[in-house]
This record gives sequence, structure tokens and C-alpha cells, in this order.
Amino acid sequence: MRIGESHVAMNNKSKIITAIILIILSAISTAIYFKYFHPQYNDWAVETSPDGERLALVRMVAPRGKREYKFQIWTFKTDGSSGRRLFRVPDEYTVDMETMNPIYWINDELFLIVRDKRGFRAIYIINSQTGKARLWSQGFKNDLILGLTSKGALTARYLHYNNFYLLFRPFGKKNFTKLQKVITNNPRAKSAISSDGNNIIIIESYHNSRTNPQINNLLTIDRSSDKTSICGIDDMLIYYPRWIEAGKKLVFIAKEGLHTLNFSGKNIESEDIKIPGNFRIYYSYDKNNNMVYIPTDSQDELYVGKLKRAKFDRVKIGVPIMPPVKISPDGKHLFFISYDNDRNCNLYSFNLKERKLVELTKNEFGKRHLTRRKMRILFDRRQYGIIISKEERDKREEAK
Repeated sequence: MRIGESHVAMNNKSKIITAIILIILSAISTAIYFKYFHPQYNDWAVETSPDGERLALVRMVAPRGKREYKFQIWTFKTDGSSGRRLFRVPDEYTVDMETMNPIYWINDELFLIVRDKRGFRAIYIINSQTGKARLWSQGFKNDLILGLTSKGALTARYLHYNNFYLLFRPFGKKNFTKLQKVITNNPRAKSAISSDGNNIIIIESYHNSRTNPQINNLLTIDRSSDKTSICGIDDMLIYYPRWIEAGKKLVFIAKEGLHTLNFSGKNIESEDIKIPGNFRIYYSYDKNNNMVYIPTDSQDELYVGKLKRAKFDRVKIGVPIMPPVKISPDGKHLFFISYDNDRNCNLYSFNLKERKLVELTKNEFGKRHLTRRKMRILFDRRQYGIIISKEERDKREEAK
């Protein structure tokens, strides 16, 4: 063998050995990455786009084996494909997990409610196409965000025991409007705002004394005319009023079921629709089809009802349902988060016509990432206040 040929052979051999070493190192690095650094996700909340073609997910993310986690916003098509990380919440903020619905999709922007390390709430306004975000800060530490429109945010400033001041804070402006002082134990569950921000509903619930019955006043604030009207309601359990633009109608959960108030005429007309069994207080309303979806006292069932017929079907979903439940604009699909025994939370869709359940994401977050406090919040969200029917209450009283 010639000297040149020997040198070439040695070079080839060295290249082969180097390639083998690189492959081995790459395999070891990949194994270490997936064992210790590969990100794990847990879906926390979902929102549908106004056109019904996309979904936005609030996701918890953490390296495998680490306790510290961050939040990200991802977008998907409604079949779970084309997943894309749109926005990462900066380290100094965390998603406001005490808010039932921390994310809104209005026009072409996503609105994410966050809190900083001091507990002050703020809103990130994120372009759903580019992911470019701007921060809108508001109020004091105890200010609550009750609802959002494209114009601004309805907030409540805590004064003292169950006393709040309602404020409307326009985006991009320094000045805000003081609307009304109210007395209520949970303004986030007892308020509503119209899409133009002009009509605001707040329900006052309080006792004058320990012996007197609870007082419930429904306050309707018209920002366009600066008028407030008060309507007394004889009911002790009132939650989640929803303002329906068409016909100026209010829908809310109360006592034995679903109630509606119609403000379009000279007099306020009311309608009570009884729910046939125990139910949870959070519900979703499809205004286009006049349908309502109410989780039952079971983990994996929904009451599905059309308000015109005042009739409900009890539908078995097959997996636990964690509110909120979102409806596609065409009314054909429901979207919600479910969880398994290992506290892994994933996104599901449910076809209402075919009664078909589809798992859209598959996460393995791991129990160790969630503290007891976070699990308590998670538990409260998936249970979220069961109202027991009058018949069952009577049976329990007789059993005593």
C-alpha cells in the first residue's frame, strides 16, 4: 500500500470513528434531554376563536423532573392539529388561576389575565396571528377583573368585607369610570358586561342582619345614558348572569335551575326553567342556538337543554369535565379540559350530534409539579358548587 493510500484510509477510519462517537453522544444527549429537560405540558383553560376555526390553550409547562413551571399560550385547529406556541408568559407573571376563565378571544386578539409576584392583576393583549403582546396594568392589589370587551375591562375594587366599587377601565386610556358601590360575596360570579361595554349587570347579595333573609338586587347599569336601575329578586342562589345582546335578555343560574329576564319591553318579564336534578353552578350558553350546557353533580355528565322547549337531556361525556365548557360558534362541538388520576390535564372535544368524544392533546405533566394549593384550586374548578334539587333536600331533611 502506498503512503498516500494509507493516509486516506486512516482519514476515512478517523471520520467513521468520529461519526460513531458523535452518534453515541447525540443519543446520550437526547436521552438526558428527554429524561431531565424535555418540557411537559398540562392544559389549563381553553377558548374558541370568533370564527370557530381555532382554539387557544393556556398551558402549564415545566422541564421533566422540575417543580418550577411557567405558562404559555398555544393555538390549535379545532381538530387538535397545527399546534403552535404563540406566547410565553414572562417569569415575573403567572396566569390568574383563581379566575374561572383567564383567557378571552375578542376579534383578532387574545386577552390573558395574569398576576405579578406581588399579587397585582394585569392583562396581556396578544395578537393571535403574530404573538406580539402588550401589557395593560390596572388598579390596586385587590382589584378583580370581572369581564372584558374590546373597549376595556370591568373591574371591582375591594373596599372592605364584601364591599366593592365597580370600575370601567378603557384600554389605552389613563382615566377610568367609577360606576357603583355594591355589596356581594363574589362579584366575578355575579356580574356581566355587554360586548360594547355599555350594559353592565351586577347582583348584590347580602343580609341586613343575621336574622333577616338575604337581599338580592339586580343592578342594571347603562353607561351610554349613565342610568342605574334596580330589580329585587326573591332568590338566594344567583350565579353567572349572561347578557344577551339580541332582545336585551339576561340568563343566569338560580335556585332550582335556569332563569331569564327580558328587558326589551316596558316591564321586565321573567321565566324560570327547572333543571331535573342536581347541577353545578357554572354553565355555558350558546346564544346563536339558544342552547345551554350545565355540568351535573356527576363528574362526566352534562345537562343539554334548548330554552324554548325548557327540556333537558342528560348526556354522558365519558371523562371528567373541568369548567369552563366552550361551544363552537356553529353549536356543533363542545371544548373542555379533562384530567386523569395522575393529574394530567388534556383538551377534549365532544361532537353534540354524533355524541363522540375526541382527545385533542396528550400530556403527561406528572403529579409532582402541582402543589397542594394548586390542586385545591383545580379541585374547586372541577367541582364548582353543586346545587341540590328541592326534592333531594326534602328527602335529606326527612332522613334526619
